[in-house]
Amino acid sequence: MMAIKHVFIVTILKTKDLFYIWQAMKNIYEVRESSQILLLTTYLYNMQMTKRELIEKYLCNAKNLKSKLVAMDHKVADETLVQLILNKLPSSQ
Repeated sequence: MMAIKHVFIVTILKTKDLFYIWQAMKNIYEVRESSQILLLTTYLYNMQMTKRELIEKYLCNAKNLKSKLVAMDHKVADETLVQLILNKLPSSQ
């Protein structure tokens, strides 16, 4: 079952102009996307591999975060990803 969010119903009822409705919906989702990009970027920069974590899992998490950001047109350079991964590896001591 699909539901229409209350904010969209209010917008639709206020006007019959399809362009205005489209712009209002677009603005709502763009703000949400910006927040999501910020959150994913924060996760990427703050990820830390624990001594008990498998390297495969750690690398997979990093690649997944990058893929999600790229899907939202937020580029992450490969060099940046490598540097972030290497900086957060646990010490070998």
